[in-house]
Amino acid sequence: MDKTLKFIICLMVVLSFSNIAYAEGTPYLSFNLGVTSANDSDVEFNSGYNTFAEYKTGYAFSGAIGLEINKRIRVETEISYQNNDIGDMGILKVNGGAKILSILVNNYINIVKNQKVTPYLCAGFGMARVSVDDITTSGSGGYMSGDDDTVVAFQVGTGVGIALNEHATLDIMYRFFKTQDINFEIAKSEFSSNNLYLGLRFPF
Repeated sequence: MDKTLKFIICLMVVLSFSNIAYAEGTPYLSFNLGVTSANDSDVEFNSGYNTFAEYKTGYAFSGAIGLEINKRIRVETEISYQNNDIGDMGILKVNGGAKILSILVNNYINIVKNQKVTPYLCAGFGMARVSVDDITTSGSGGYMSGDDDTVVAFQVGTGVGIALNEHATLDIMYRFFKTQDINFEIAKSEFSSNNLYLGLRFPF
């Protein structure tokens, strides 16, 4: 990824974290666990061979520190991890998978704010490190070594917060996650997924 763009995103994340630490409002911590359904992705090899990867349902988890600025808006810095095994690559059955470690700045807008149930919209932007395991093809003995790349990533979604008490909120969220095209040593690919999370948010 372009070094200038990487620097800008890193600076954005640091500034966001600093704002959370010093701005007025109610800070919070959140922890989420979920399932992730990765979309089929095109794979273009440097040799000119093109195929696609089909993924199995995987898992994801994340943690964030954030700030509820007012009744309508909150912002957070989130670190997340997700894992999806690859089921097929074109006509081949393969063994291997993709792992994604990301750091995003997320912004939330509450649609309706009340004491018990609060629906909201969210959008986030940052970076993701995409790693692919060593891949072997079943039966043919084919092998591709693992690789990784760091790219721009974003997510958008919606959810609902359910106040359990004054110290904890239950979050149920859907997010669409997507990365910039991923450039491995021998191929270029894309990645996107639909993620469903269940989480807890704790003000402090």
